[in-house]
Amino acid sequence: MVSAAQAGPVGLWQFDSASGSALLITPNAVPGGAPGVLYNGAQIVYDTDRASNVVETDGDNDYVKAGAIVQLLQSATDFTWAFWAKQHPSQGVNVEVILGNRYHINGGTDYFMKVTPVYLEYYHLGVNDYLDYPDIPSDNVWRHHAVVKRGSTLSYYRDGVLQNSRTVTADMLAMPFYVAGDPYGECWQGRIDDVFLANHALTAAEIQQVRAGNFAPFVFPPTNPLIRDSFSGPTINNLTWTVIEKGLEKEGSGTAGTIQASINSDGQLLISGTANTNYWGGITLRSAQAFPRDQKTVFAVERISLEGTGSAYRSSIWIWGDSGHYLHFSQNVGENGWSYNWNDQGGLGGVPTGSGVNIGVLDRLDGDRGAHGMMLVFNPLGDSPTHVMIEMYLDNQLVASQEFTNWTPQQFYVMITGQARAAGDTVTAIFDNVWVWVPEPSSYVLASIGLGLVGLVALRRKARRTV
Repeated sequence: MVSAAQAGPVGLWQFDSASGSALLITPNAVPGGAPGVLYNGAQIVYDTDRASNVVETDGDNDYVKAGAIVQLLQSATDFTWAFWAKQHPSQGVNVEVILGNRYHINGGTDYFMKVTPVYLEYYHLGVNDYLDYPDIPSDNVWRHHAVVKRGSTLSYYRDGVLQNSRTVTADMLAMPFYVAGDPYGECWQGRIDDVFLANHALTAAEIQQVRAGNFAPFVFPPTNPLIRDSFSGPTINNLTWTVIEKGLEKEGSGTAGTIQASINSDGQLLISGTANTNYWGGITLRSAQAFPRDQKTVFAVERISLEGTGSAYRSSIWIWGDSGHYLHFSQNVGENGWSYNWNDQGGLGGVPTGSGVNIGVLDRLDGDRGAHGMMLVFNPLGDSPTHVMIEMYLDNQLVASQEFTNWTPQQFYVMITGQARAAGDTVTAIFDNVWVWVPEPSSYVLASIGLGLVGLVALRRKARRTV
C-alpha cells in the first residue's frame, strides 16, 4: 500500500520532443520516472488543436513504452491514469490498447489492464473486471480520459465527467506500461498528449485541473538540486563525478577489465566492456560531493537500457557510506533479477555480496531491460544519529525499503555502476538525467501529498516545434 508520505506522480509525458539515434526517447517530466521510448514508427508531431507537440501512432505495430506499473492491490492501492486522446477515423471501435498493456506471460495471458475504445479491461487469471463506458468515437476529436482507482472502486471520467464505476476483485501484478499500442499487436491509431500517472486517487476537481493542463498542484520542481547532470558531454564532468574501478565485489586498479565509462553520441552515460575477473567487477561513477547523514536526500537516475553477454550482468545505483554501510539497488540479468545488496556492519548485518535480496513485486519485470527510472531516498529516522531507512523506487513507485540501525558514517555518496559477473562476461549499461535534491518539508507538495510528488514540469503549455 502507498502511504500518504509516498503518494505522488509516477510520470508525466507531454511529448514535447524526442531525441536519440539508437532509441527515440521522449522525456518524463518527473525525476525518478521512466522516459518514454518510441517504437516502430511512433512519432512526435505538432497538433494545431492542442497547439503543442503530441505523439502519433498509425496502428501498424507502433507504440510508446513508458516504464512499468509495479503492482495494484485490490483494496489497498490507489492510482490515477489521465490523458488526452484523438481517435483517428480509421481506428476501429474495438479492444486495442490506447493506454496500459496486453501483457503476455509464458505464452499466455494472466494479468493485464488497458483502456480501449469500448471499455477498460482489468483482467486477472480469467476474471475480467471490465469497466464499461460509451464507445470512444473515431472522429478525430480530442477528448480527455481519466481512470481512477480508490481502494477497490474503479472509475472512468470523460472530459471531467464521471461515466461509470465498478468494484475490482483481485490484485494486478507488475507489468510494462504502454501508450497507443503494445508489442503484442493491439495497436491503436490516433494521437495522445499529456499522459499523467499518479499513485494516488485524484478527486473530480483535481481531474478538472489536470484536464486544464494545470499540473502545478501535483508536480513540483526540486529547488536548488545538489546534482543535476544530463550528461551533455562530451566527457564526464569530473567536478560532479569521480570514475573508479568498482563493482559490487571487486574494486581497485585492474578489476574492471575493459569496462569503461564515456558519454555516447546521444548525450547519455555509457558503461560498457568485458570483465576480466570473478566476481562482479565494473566501473562506477561516485559523486564528488558527499551528503550529510542527518538530511533527507533523494537520488534519481534514468536507466535507459541494459545489455550484456555471459553468465550475468547488471546496472545499479548506490547510496554509499563506506564498505560496511551501503545500499546497492540493481537489475541483474542472469542472477536474481531486480534486487538489492546492503551492509549495516555492527547493526542489522546485511547481504553485501552475491545476488542480493530479491524484490518480489518486480519479478515480472526481471527481463525488462529497457528504460526505467531508478531512485533511492535516504531517510534519517531521528531517534538516533545512526538509525536510517533507505527506500527504493522503480518508475517512481516504492518497491522496497531497508532499515539500518548502525549507519556510522556521517556522510554518504551516490554512485552509478555497470558491471559483469565473471571473466569474459560483458555489460552495456546506459544512463541519463541524474538528480540529487533535498525535499522541502514546508512546501505545499510535501506537506499535502508527499515526497513522490517532487518533479519537474513545464507548468504552462506553449507552441513547440516538431521533431
